[in-house]
Amino acid sequence: MASGACLLIFVALIVLSSQQQFDFATPKPRPHRQTLIAPNYMGFSIEWNDMASIFTPGAQKPVTQLFANLQTLSKQPVLIRIGGISEDNVWLDGVPGRNATVFPFSINMTVMNNIAQLATQVPIQYLAGLPTVHSMNNVNATVAFMQAMVDSKMIAHMTGVELGNEPHNFGIPVGTYVSNYWMPMLQAIYNNIPASKPLQFAGLSSYNPQDEMATWTQTVSTAPFVTTNHIKTLATVHTYGTYGNVSLQTLLGLPSPTEFDYIASASATYTDDIILGETNSIIGVGGGIQGVSNVFGSALWSLDFYAYAAWNGLGSARLHGVMGAADFTNIETAFKYSPFLINQASNVADKPVNVRPIYYSMIAFTNALSWVSSNQDIVPIIPSAKTNTSLIKIYGFQSQNNTTMSVIIINKTNQTIPVSFMLPAADQNQTSAVVEWLRAPNVTSTLGITYAAQTFDGTKDGLPIGARKIETIQSVGGVYNISMPQYSASVILVGGTQVKATNASKVVCKPRVRR
Repeated sequence: MASGACLLIFVALIVLSSQQQFDFATPKPRPHRQTLIAPNYMGFSIEWNDMASIFTPGAQKPVTQLFANLQTLSKQPVLIRIGGISEDNVWLDGVPGRNATVFPFSINMTVMNNIAQLATQVPIQYLAGLPTVHSMNNVNATVAFMQAMVDSKMIAHMTGVELGNEPHNFGIPVGTYVSNYWMPMLQAIYNNIPASKPLQFAGLSSYNPQDEMATWTQTVSTAPFVTTNHIKTLATVHTYGTYGNVSLQTLLGLPSPTEFDYIASASATYTDDIILGETNSIIGVGGGIQGVSNVFGSALWSLDFYAYAAWNGLGSARLHGVMGAADFTNIETAFKYSPFLINQASNVADKPVNVRPIYYSMIAFTNALSWVSSNQDIVPIIPSAKTNTSLIKIYGFQSQNNTTMSVIIINKTNQTIPVSFMLPAADQNQTSAVVEWLRAPNVTSTLGITYAAQTFDGTKDGLPIGARKIETIQSVGGVYNISMPQYSASVILVGGTQVKATNASKVVCKPRVRR
């Protein structure tokens, strides 16, 4: 038995160390929507009360810079959804008569003015959540909330409004939600606030889309008020990587092949966009799990999960979080999945922000897309596999004019794995490509994470620390070979001027806030 066990181990090592081969010249057909994506695909979902934490004295400048880093890469506005569970518990000023129930937290004009001002410092487009469930007998509450966004000039930076939040939480069937809540709010806002008419009216807001997508899209796309007024809608899905108290290895095993199959249930009459309006790694446990949501492995999961979402046809992903924290002691071990945490303690000047692993994945993903195009014309690609493997995840992105391409390779195993991939025919004349690495000391690291050798550990201004470093790989006949270290990801940039730059590795990435 001992010799048999050794033989099995030997065979396993041979299989594990064999080269994983992929072919972009024969990509897998996209299963659902053929949605083209933009370089600002990765945005944020921030609750109304957490938006206030952005303006914490001493932290606002570095927080603004963290938004600017992504905007500088994508050359498109940062996408921020404001909402979350709290949107059902937030009311304007808490003024009697404006709401059926006054809750402990309220939004006032100062906060809305600050939100509008933020979008003049860094280009931002907001999708703002409006309360509906608690105001079914008080439509004026939601209309007043919307009017405040007009008065504060916030509407100048808005693409849409999301009406309601996760009807399943309240035991409301989606059909009832549309007819009794969503549609009355839409009609009241549209009829009473002319400035709202160009906006998208978003909904579903569901973490149970496999059961609700069909009814929602069919009802909305055929509603007379929507069709007669040519109203733009948006289907927002609130889905996370997984639910409950799970291990890091469980998270790394996601997404499942059927993760986004609910898109197939969308009505054929629904032609507007479907997005991940609220998403992150783990829900149902208070915003994440220590040792899972806050470690480097979550960044590897993120690249895989959201690239797969884009390939399936979801138009963008708004990552939930960006929270204030009153205690920054040992903040790196905090369980929260937030892309970054904002220091609201007295030592804010020493450590104004804590940048989390997920933020690094947002930077890497945005860089891969922005290399390809600055427009919404990017095609996500999954190559065909020449070897049977689940060890490596690989995605490509190409603009419709095929002048450049980027590739993301993710190794979520504890083994170094050699990988080869062939480019599409249009790109096979490219003989070299730039490689930028997403790395950490190990998969459970909370510190020492780098992208292109830069880190946000200890940043006080929101800028990355260290010189940006890249590598170059050569191809033969359109085939590239790269060795993927354990628990790492690479962003490979093909074509364009950077490949030809002799001093590209000396470039220091210093994006600044637009003034």
